[in-house]
Amino acid sequence: MVDSVTSAHFPVIYTPQEVLSIFREQLRTPAKVVVLEGIYYQNPRSGNYGGYFYDVLRGQNDTFEIKVIIPLAIRERLNNGTLVQLAGTISKEIRNQSIIELQFHVTRYDVIQEDIVTDQQQQLLQLLSEKSACGYRNVDSLLESILFRNDRPRVALLFASGSITDVDFQRGLEAASSHIDFVKHDVAFAQISRFIEKIVALDKDRYHVLAIVRGGGSGINEVFNTPELIKSLIKLNTPLVCGVGHPEEKPFIGRIADKDLGTPSLLGVYFKELVNRVLEQREKSRAVLVEQVKKQYQERILSAEKQNKELQDKFAALSKNQEDNQKNHTEQMRLSEIRNKELQDKIVVINKNFEEQIKAMQKQYETTNRQLKVYEEQAKTSNENFSKIQQTNNELQKSLSKLNAQNTQAAKDLADAKVYAAQLEQQLKQKNKGCFGLIAMIISFIGLACSLVYACLLI
Repeated sequence: MVDSVTSAHFPVIYTPQEVLSIFREQLRTPAKVVVLEGIYYQNPRSGNYGGYFYDVLRGQNDTFEIKVIIPLAIRERLNNGTLVQLAGTISKEIRNQSIIELQFHVTRYDVIQEDIVTDQQQQLLQLLSEKSACGYRNVDSLLESILFRNDRPRVALLFASGSITDVDFQRGLEAASSHIDFVKHDVAFAQISRFIEKIVALDKDRYHVLAIVRGGGSGINEVFNTPELIKSLIKLNTPLVCGVGHPEEKPFIGRIADKDLGTPSLLGVYFKELVNRVLEQREKSRAVLVEQVKKQYQERILSAEKQNKELQDKFAALSKNQEDNQKNHTEQMRLSEIRNKELQDKIVVINKNFEEQIKAMQKQYETTNRQLKVYEEQAKTSNENFSKIQQTNNELQKSLSKLNAQNTQAAKDLADAKVYAAQLEQQLKQKNKGCFGLIAMIISFIGLACSLVYACLLI
């Protein structure tokens, strides 16, 4: 429906890509092998793409150049700065910013003169190799990341003293200045030493990007192709952006810059499009986020409705079973009351038996107390008797000790008497065997002494 309205009431509308494609096909290129002559330069940024490299062929007496796609086998035989004739075919490729690029596919070559480049050009090529070894910084990614997190990049703009700002460049800055902090600095580009001092000083001021801006015209190559300046620029810690010259001019500074826009106008457009692109991406990100949140919210609503329905079904089932549960509860209450009454009766009986047991235990306790008092009195009497017995025993011990002493003395006296009797008997035998009467008397005396001793022992 939209197509019909467009064709009926409006002219045909094309996209930029469609316009470039149409004009590309209208550009006629020779349908045969052509030969180009110029100075061959190897591109240090080019990688090996299936055995082919993207290098440059520049005019010997001008700054115009064309991209050449050269096979590895031929590339290894050619040196930088060699004047050559290259044979091959021409193709057309579409690039951004409405550019249709011609590419030359090399099939054969012929060296005309080696080392046609000057000492200055050799120095520049050496510096280009050093820059390639150090690497080129991604200015787009740096500025986009800062803008995307809603911060403001700081960009130092370095102009030639007394130069007139390009209108398109100024418009681009005005459009981007609401999101980028541009700080302008003036310096005399022709005074190379002061130019280098200014660049080095700005490199220490913590800018996110340093941008060199200058229109084309006379003196541009004398300044921006100076090896001394290029050597200082490749040592910068701050990423370098260039918008130098006219479209047909190709100063060497563009080859070592981290971002080369070619002209001041394109540099201004770059900043404007950068801001617009990031803002659009942020809006898309917000839109995507809103859609995600909306989708999650809808999913939560559906989940809540589902859970609500499940709860309602469960509530209905619970309501349906509530009457049965109520009946069961009533029956259980009735049975509980019956069991409670039975338990109360049992408790009454248990309490009655318990009281009787308490009374019996009290009686037993009283009887036990009385018996305990009797036992205590008996124990007291027993203790008194035991004390008397101990006293009597002590007295008997004393008497026994005394009798033992007397007995010991009596035994000694008896032994002495026996000895004395034996002596007397011996004397009597020697003197007078007829004195039997005296001996009998002595024996009687001894017997009487023994009887006394025996009596003492009995006592």
